[in-house]
This record gives sequence, structure tokens and C-alpha cells, in this order.
Amino acid sequence: MLRTLLLFWLSCLFGPAVAAPVQTAHADAELIADHATAARGQTVLAAVRIAHAPGWHTYWRNPGDSGLPTRIAWTLPDGWSAGPILWPVPQRIPVGPLTNYGYEGETLLLTELQVPSQASPGPVTLSAKIDWLICKEICLPGGATVTLDLTIGSGTRSPHFERLRAARAALPAALRGWHLRAAATDDHIVIDLEPDQVDTGTALTALEFFPDTPDVIDNPSAQRLERTAAGYRLSLIAATSFSGKIPTLSGLLVATPALEGDIRAATVSIPWPGGAPARRAASPTAAMSAADITAAARPPVGGLDLGLGLALVMGFVGGLVLNLMPCVFPIVSIKVLGFVQEAHGSDARVRSHGLAFAAGIIVSFWVVTGVLLALRASGAALGWGYQLQSPLFVAGLSVLFLLLALNLSGLFEIGAGVQSLAGRVKSNHGLSGAFLSGVLATAVATPCTAPLMGAALGFALTQPAAVSMMVFTLLALGTHPMCCWRFGRISRDGCRNPAPGWSP
Repeated sequence: MLRTLLLFWLSCLFGPAVAAPVQTAHADAELIADHATAARGQTVLAAVRIAHAPGWHTYWRNPGDSGLPTRIAWTLPDGWSAGPILWPVPQRIPVGPLTNYGYEGETLLLTELQVPSQASPGPVTLSAKIDWLICKEICLPGGATVTLDLTIGSGTRSPHFERLRAARAALPAALRGWHLRAAATDDHIVIDLEPDQVDTGTALTALEFFPDTPDVIDNPSAQRLERTAAGYRLSLIAATSFSGKIPTLSGLLVATPALEGDIRAATVSIPWPGGAPARRAASPTAAMSAADITAAARPPVGGLDLGLGLALVMGFVGGLVLNLMPCVFPIVSIKVLGFVQEAHGSDARVRSHGLAFAAGIIVSFWVVTGVLLALRASGAALGWGYQLQSPLFVAGLSVLFLLLALNLSGLFEIGAGVQSLAGRVKSNHGLSGAFLSGVLATAVATPCTAPLMGAALGFALTQPAAVSMMVFTLLALGTHPMCCWRFGRISRDGCRNPAPGWSP
């Protein structure tokens, strides 16, 4: 008995600092640390480990042309504190005509946790709530809450110690041994690198720049590395909206071979003299040879220069397909119920309700797009579905859907005023109800994208406001389910004689 208790105590004291991974649909997550027991006043290196399903990715602190960075909210014992995420070097992820910055496969998001000097000996539990946007052909918000049990004691290492220390050593470091200048030429944003020593013994074969902030460089465009008399020059294509009004050009430089010693990725913040290139990104430049850009800089698929006609077609077709996406399909029942009810009325009544429903969708798209364009013009890093990042907006939608469920089930009997709120959205008895149904459909449609839609959105968000509004208008028309009167003849008995191939 005494031996069993001793073994149990030793396993608690020296056992690995691990917890069971949390499995989600497209990624697994777990919390690990470099110590199994932590001493008072010690800094513990913890890591959120994310293992992505094949083809899926999450995002760096600057997600690139679309996406949102991963967030971690810590719940720690009293007196503990957590530092910021120590971001590993991202990779370029081409998605159609866009290029994002993020992570595929397995990644470790490190954070330093400070143990208070007055911590009481004994077990403690650490918890981290992870929120991510994970993408493949579509993007889905998600996350997990992971926990880890530690013990305040002698400060013994965990089995993950060497692995986490190696990950810490591979993080970007401050650049040393080089003098950097940045400027705007007629065609490029250029970064000139001159070694402090005349002969460093290193010949760079590849160099890539990851900006800290969006709307500085055109992410899909090739980055050209040239040898100069004094060192090297990296030429970048400016983003369409780049005005040159930045104090510094900051980001990561990732080199092959290492810039100095074992520093392959370096953080840089280069004073910007002002100005912007006369040439801005209209479409990606031609892909350079593998010797001119980093191995991670894969050429973009397609191009941003779709042409307005093709972008409008892709927006409309993408809107049609959007109705079948997982985050839109649940609302289809509300649409269909309304149109089935109205199919027993006159042809004119059905058409007027269909037009009111379409108007609700189009006006809502205009409002969402207008706010999006205004915020992006002010420098905010926002993308499609940005309003669903607001907890208050999501809470309001949740309450509304609860009211709709009660109303549709016949259990909604708590007053005419509240019933009107859900009933007018659900019912199509009145043009205002059809209009509100269109508004609701738009609110639910914006969390995800559909095939072809991403390319159209990428094109729209790089164009002048008038062109962007045209593309989003065609997208809105596509998301309006075609009423059966549009494809066949309506009578008071409902739909009949549908067009060939049409299936409601």
C-alpha cells in the first residue's frame, strides 16, 4: 500500500505536463509546457499545439488578403500572468487569386507564463480558450478550450522541454549584422540590405518579406531578389491602396541561407522616407525563378485581374452555390416556407413578395459592403462576414432564431409585440415581412464563402468602390433563391410546368 501511494505521488510530481488533445472537425488542439512542476517565480514556456487536418489552415498575426489571426484567452491561477503569442514563421498560402499568411500541418503557438513568487505549493490548472478561423475551400470560425495540470514544486522539466526550446529558438529574432534601408521607386517598394562586414561569407539565394500590417504590399506578387554592389535589393509590388503614409516598414525577413549565424527569420522595422510607387498592383507580376524568391513563395494560382465581366459571373454563381453552404442552408427552410405559402396567392402577389425579399438581400449587402469598404479604407483589417465577429451581433441573432423556432413550433404565446418580431420575419404576409426575411438571410449568409465566390470577393476588394458594389450586387442576386415563378408558371394551385432541369 505504501509503495502504491509513493508511486502515485511521484507520478503527480514528475509526470508529464500534458492533457488530452481536444478534437474538432478540422483541427486538434492541446496545451503543453516545458515543465511538469514549476518553481515559484519561474517563467514557464507553454504552447498551444494545433494540428490541422490536411488542406486546412489557420492564420498568422497578419492574415494576408483574407482571414483572421488566431486568438488565445488565458484563464490562470491568481497571480499568474501570460505574455503575448510568440508567432512562429508563417508560410504563404495561395487561395485562388489571393495569398494568405498562416499555418498548415502542425504548429506551436508559444506563450511565456510567469509564476508568482508567492505561489502556494500544490497542483494548479491552466486553461486557454483558442478562437480561430480555419479555411480550406470555405472558412469556418471555430476553436477549442484546452487545459493543463501543473504542480508548483521543484521545477522539473517535462518531456516537451527540448521540443519547446527548439521552437523558441526558431522564432524570428532581431536582425543583426546588416544595415537596412527602404524606399519607393517608380515601380516597387525596395528594401536594400548591406552587411556590416564587407565579406560575410554568406550568399543569399532567397529572401522573402512578410509585412506586419495589411495593405502595404501586394501579397500574391512575386518578390525579386537582386545582388547589388553593396549587398542585396528586395523589390516588392505595392498594394493597390498603399499611400506611403507609414512611419516604418515592419515585418519579417525570411532568408535562405540564414542571414547571420542560425537566424533565418528576422524581425525588421525600417524607417520609411515617405512616398509610394507610381505603379500599384493591378495583377500579380510574372512568377520569378526559384533562385530569385524563397522556396516558400509559391506562385499564385490565377490572377487578380479577372476582368469585370468574369468577376460578375463568378459572384452571381458563387451566390447561388452559397445557398447550399453549411452556414446558409439552415435558413433555406425559412425562405422555402414563405414562398410555398405565397404560391397559393396571385401571380402578382408572388412576384411582389419575391422582389421584396430580393430587395432585402440587396439592400443588406449594400450596407454590409459599404461599411466594409469604409473600414478597410480607414486601415482596418476586416474581411467578409466581419460583423459576425461581434459578440453582441451574434447574441442578437441567437435570440432572434430562438424566437423564430418558438413561433414556427406554435409555442410562441408571450405577447403580440414580441410575436411580431419573430412572426414578421418568418411570415411573408406583407411586403415588409418579405423584406425582413431577405435581411435575415443576408445576416446568416455572411459567415462563409462558396466556390467561385472567393475569387470574386478578392477581385472586388481590390477595385474602386463602384466596381466593388457591382460585384457584391451580383453576389446578392445569386443568394436570392429563384422563386418557382421565375422558372415556370404559377397558379393558385402552386408551381407547375417548371422549366426543364429545375428542381425546387
